[in-house]
Amino acid sequence: MRKRQAGSYRTIKDLVLDYVAKNDGRVEPSRIEEAVLLHFPDSAWKNSHWQWYRYQICKGRFKDEFSEEVRTNLSEGIRRNRRSHPAVKRHGDRILRQARQMISEAARGDSTLRFKINRWVFSRLQQDEIQTKKPLKNMLWDSGVRACQVCGKPFSSLRGVHLHRIDASMEYSDRNCQLLCRLCHNS
Repeated sequence: MRKRQAGSYRTIKDLVLDYVAKNDGRVEPSRIEEAVLLHFPDSAWKNSHWQWYRYQICKGRFKDEFSEEVRTNLSEGIRRNRRSHPAVKRHGDRILRQARQMISEAARGDSTLRFKINRWVFSRLQQDEIQTKKPLKNMLWDSGVRACQVCGKPFSSLRGVHLHRIDASMEYSDRNCQLLCRLCHNS
């Protein structure tokens, strides 16, 4: 179990690990950022830094410094933030009902045609999301992100690099995304 520190911090690492310990793993990323910038105003702190620390506490090099309870609280905080907003579910369900009804009407009882229309709509919605992600992935690359933001593995090109949303309940944006290798993205 990590010993709690008192006083000023020599490094951001000391601050983050102490903050997690003092809050028993119940951490809001915005509060961590505020604390880092308060103690280290010239820091280039980004949400991806917090994600790295969270991963290292839950599964990596700092795992043995924290109790199972702290690690669980950190993990549950991520899941809690991923829950859908009730309005999203309500509107989404209504749209889905309408889409299903339109697909059934267009297919006129032909199960093969219904399947093909359903697949066509599904693939076009996926393409819409891909078109949103491409420019963002290129922008992060052009800004100098040339290594996995979790494990540090360097990238030689964008091929095989995954765009990962830090908070899955939020949209794709430069503040909410990071570039990861396939292994880190799938874990």
